[in-house]
Amino acid sequence: MDKPSEKKKIPLRIGFANDPFPPQEEKEKKSFQLLSLLNKYDYPSLIFTKSTFLGRKEYWELLHPEISQIQISLSSPYPELEKKIEPNAPSGKERLRTLEILLDQKRNCQLRINLLPQEFLIGHSYEKYLSDIFTLIEERKFPTIINEIIFQDSTNKQESILPIIKEWIF
Repeated sequence: MDKPSEKKKIPLRIGFANDPFPPQEEKEKKSFQLLSLLNKYDYPSLIFTKSTFLGRKEYWELLHPEISQIQISLSSPYPELEKKIEPNAPSGKERLRTLEILLDQKRNCQLRINLLPQEFLIGHSYEKYLSDIFTLIEERKFPTIINEIIFQDSTNKQESILPIIKEWIF
């Protein structure tokens, strides 16, 4: 029988539906405590966040470069839209700066693009939105993950955004 230390550790996924670093983290440090435990036991993690807490030295020092993975989410390259859809989240600019800090510290992280449905893009065409997202990715040279979305077109037919992305990339 395997010893507990020899068993393969399945990464703990932290955050997804809720951000693991809400404003009260400043006082309560619950996520800091969790990261401390994971660090103590060399336990792997996958962290999804929009927060900038991980850009702080006290936090990123707890993230093991080989077994911790961080994905910082961004939904829009437009600050005015960002404020409407994510009113309590740090700005995209602050999140990108956090990602730069983590990459400078050799942490395993990616920019996670959560594409918005077309109906959220009042005042922006979907092609322009995608072009601006890809321009942001190209300029920053971040490792990037793009979440595909399904949207309704004007004929109420469901369409995948992948063909648009493939056409833009290739």
